[in-house]
Amino acid sequence: MTARYWQSSLCGVASLAIVALVGCVSTTPDDGVYQFENDSLRVSVHRDQPVWDVLDKRSGRLWQQAAAKGHETWQVPIARRSAELHLDADLAEWSGVGIAVENGQDGAPGTGRFHLAWDDEGLWVAAEVVDEKVTGLVDGVPQWHVDGIELWIGREQWGLIPNGDELVISCWTNPAMAQGCRGAAKIGGRGWQMELLVPWSVIKAFDAKAAAGRKFLLAFGINNADGGPKRQSQYFFPPGYKHKQFMTHAMAELKGETAVAAPSLAEGRIDGPQLRGITPLPKPALGVEIALDYPRELGDYMPLTAKLWLLPGAGDLAFELSGDADLSFKELAYPAPIVLEELTGRLVIPQMAGLLFGVDELEWDGRAIGGNLSMPWYGQTDLARGDGVITIIQTADDCWGRGLFRGVKVGSTSGDRLSVQPVWEPQKGRFGYTRRLLFHFAAEGSYTALAKRYRAYVKETGLLKTLTEKRRERPNIDKLVGAVNIYGSHWANIEELHRRGVERALVSGMYDKAPQMRDWGYLPGRYDIYTDLYDPQIPPGKWERCEGFSFPDDVVKKADGSNQAGWCPWTDPQTGEKHPSYVICWTRGLDVLKEKMPKRLAQTPYGSYFLDCVTSVALYECYDPRHPLTRTQDREARVAQMGYLSDELGLIVGSESGRDYAAHVADYFEGIMSSASFFANFKAIHAIPFASCEPTERYLEYGINPARRVPLYQLVYGDCMETTWRWGDNTHRMPSIWWQKELVEMIHAGMPTFVLWDVQQDLFWGNVDRFVDTYNRVCRWRRAVGYSEMLQHERLSDDGLVQRSSFANGAAITVNFAPESRVVDSVTMPRYSYLLTGDPEILAGLPVGVPVQQDDSWTPKPFVMPAGADFETKPLRWRAGEGSDLELQGDVVHGGAAAAKLLGKNVAGWTYASGPLVPLKTGRRYLMRGWVRVDAVDPADAAPGFKCGLSRDGKWFHNEYTSRYDLSKKGTWQLLEGRFTVPEGEVTGSLALEKRMRVPVSITLYFDDMELIELDDAAKD
Repeated sequence: MTARYWQSSLCGVASLAIVALVGCVSTTPDDGVYQFENDSLRVSVHRDQPVWDVLDKRSGRLWQQAAAKGHETWQVPIARRSAELHLDADLAEWSGVGIAVENGQDGAPGTGRFHLAWDDEGLWVAAEVVDEKVTGLVDGVPQWHVDGIELWIGREQWGLIPNGDELVISCWTNPAMAQGCRGAAKIGGRGWQMELLVPWSVIKAFDAKAAAGRKFLLAFGINNADGGPKRQSQYFFPPGYKHKQFMTHAMAELKGETAVAAPSLAEGRIDGPQLRGITPLPKPALGVEIALDYPRELGDYMPLTAKLWLLPGAGDLAFELSGDADLSFKELAYPAPIVLEELTGRLVIPQMAGLLFGVDELEWDGRAIGGNLSMPWYGQTDLARGDGVITIIQTADDCWGRGLFRGVKVGSTSGDRLSVQPVWEPQKGRFGYTRRLLFHFAAEGSYTALAKRYRAYVKETGLLKTLTEKRRERPNIDKLVGAVNIYGSHWANIEELHRRGVERALVSGMYDKAPQMRDWGYLPGRYDIYTDLYDPQIPPGKWERCEGFSFPDDVVKKADGSNQAGWCPWTDPQTGEKHPSYVICWTRGLDVLKEKMPKRLAQTPYGSYFLDCVTSVALYECYDPRHPLTRTQDREARVAQMGYLSDELGLIVGSESGRDYAAHVADYFEGIMSSASFFANFKAIHAIPFASCEPTERYLEYGINPARRVPLYQLVYGDCMETTWRWGDNTHRMPSIWWQKELVEMIHAGMPTFVLWDVQQDLFWGNVDRFVDTYNRVCRWRRAVGYSEMLQHERLSDDGLVQRSSFANGAAITVNFAPESRVVDSVTMPRYSYLLTGDPEILAGLPVGVPVQQDDSWTPKPFVMPAGADFETKPLRWRAGEGSDLELQGDVVHGGAAAAKLLGKNVAGWTYASGPLVPLKTGRRYLMRGWVRVDAVDPADAAPGFKCGLSRDGKWFHNEYTSRYDLSKKGTWQLLEGRFTVPEGEVTGSLALEKRMRVPVSITLYFDDMELIELDDAAKD
């Protein structure tokens, strides 16, 4: 590929030939830009500020960075001290006329002149003030309302008050900064004089260092009060000064000369980084070095160096930003955002799987776009033209905390537009290392081309490790590909799914059943967490997850030495008091994990392991000298935790949400499919145990909307790991959109998640077929393409409701998300349908070439328990009441092989145990009966009895009861009976074993052979 430097010039072709020959960048004064190019890109760097534009020669698109606005600003050169100065308030040592502060009438009260100088020790300030009545400090009157001077150095505000011969020096914004300052005041003549030395060591804007060329914000003024209680007047330099509006302050610059020009009003002060110079990089590099000054929060500027150069690959532009490692800052937003003007433009954001944001969505200005990013890059693309640009953040560790990048409103010829800008954080308060970006400009292919460039990048860095490669090292990977992810606590659910043909499942819970699961080819898994530690004085501090850690020694320490609070506070149920959790230092988490795992694996043959939070929570810095961490070291420690489980122990490994820095050591991420987390989730979605709920409009917009969703993560890592939902956002959580979640899973080639705890049992047993259908539809499709790269994702309609994903093995899926039929490649696809195409052998068992329509009208069927049931019949549909435990056992039974045992130490509410819904017929008479044995109870009158609660239209209206247990005969089985007639209307019954009182009860009881029998019409009481 040929490449050359060249310049924009009025000289035309002759200049081009010369530059091509000598291979450098011209510094001709009339040039507006510096330029360098190769066959695909031409880069133009502006001469007035550190921004650049890129012309993509292939598409003809000019990608322009947003230039900062210029402002008219007073420039104040400060001379280096040439003679010895004495702090005696005698201004005879100062030469020159100084800088006037006037009220329009020279010599009037409140006017004066200021002098400034600097040396290695600090900043020298002298002033003479015209004031006929100088009062100094006044009791009870704030310093800004007495005679004095206000001085701004950077963004710190000082007060200088003449109090006799004493100069009272205060820093109003940061009182500690006044320590070490020296000064003097003198009252006499037409007013008063003062001299001040502010050491560099106390000026935050200078990091205790000063040198010629350093710039900082400066403003000063005179308060005239004559005793208060409020000042009479205030006059400031520079003219136009406004309080705390720092663009109205002057720009001071330390000069190396001892004599300098007077302050001057200059055009073009940039509200942002200032350009100092541009030089070409040494040959053969094709690029430039940009010297710039970046404005810090305290009002000064820090000198930085940017390098920009073309790489050999088509469309690649490299960027790096360096500076003194000890420079301090809070955040650094640079380089400038790129403007995409067309309204067909989209911001391409790896918010979990991926979302598109319109360039007209200005509400994201100044905010992190999304809430949980999976990959350190962002893109911009024109959906109509197909061209785009990706910005890869190569040094991302100190970006994750602020969301990597931020939405920025930028101007264009067509109005304001939304763009994106990277935001860097310091490393332990300092600049530290060089920051790097890689820009890639794609002439076509839209967001797919951008994702594929990132895939090529992570392949080079080693993050890309395919499932095929992982399977060579850990054959169990094959059990994961095409599996369903399940959280469960009822073994009968797993048995039923296996009986119905579910061949692959990753199951977390029921650890005692791990051997059976392994025999079936399932992956028995365990949930674990090494994020939050609690004070051992409160109950959570005694949880098993806290064992092995020392509190507070193992907690991440902030810069001030305090403990870093975590995300999961514990609320005392008795007092309501909240107790914080604290973040465990990740190096200590790895140590404890290595201590616990050998014993756990010896006890239970786990096949998979889930470490919560590892790839979800922000990276931390730890200032504890015993286990210090930078964010980079924090990331490395987290990766080491997962690498220990996968590489050393051979387990299948998962974590929460998903950040790709762990993609090579993780095998599945729970949350990549949940594109609404955490910024658009509704509160109920996090409410364990995740009862069914309805989505909100915001969730529908960002969590399931096909016009926004794009499978960016799967385009990069789809053949490297399984991607599924957060457990609270599982496939069936919102039954009304279950059908749509399946379509989203299929277009992403994602993994479904089932949560099957107590609260989901009615949903499961009433709709087992629906769960099995999801497996057969989604998981078998995933199995067919799981080892194949997703080559392309296309939006086949302008509204994005018809989409296609294509895979390396030739398989493809087309989905019509639209509420009406659409014709795709001459095939009429019904609304809400999918079409699979490809090799029939690869897609064996799947409906190939035939559109399959989803039923958007489907609603869950209630689970109704047949009348007459015992504890030998599955499923067990009885649940313990609050404060008690219920289990099936065979030692104490009334009849058959099993009975329920209930052990309650503090049973609250009305119910010992609640049972299933039961079918009832209007007007029919029923016998309700069951056997109960009570061995112990306190209080002594808490006799149990069975109940059938009657509901109409989902609302309770009446209870029917059996007889109650005779507590004078504890330890015996007793038959409890009752009869009732079902009233008119559509009535549902729900069974329960009742306390019939609300006081807490401790009890040990058994119950068995509970029946509800429909009686003959002739049956009498």
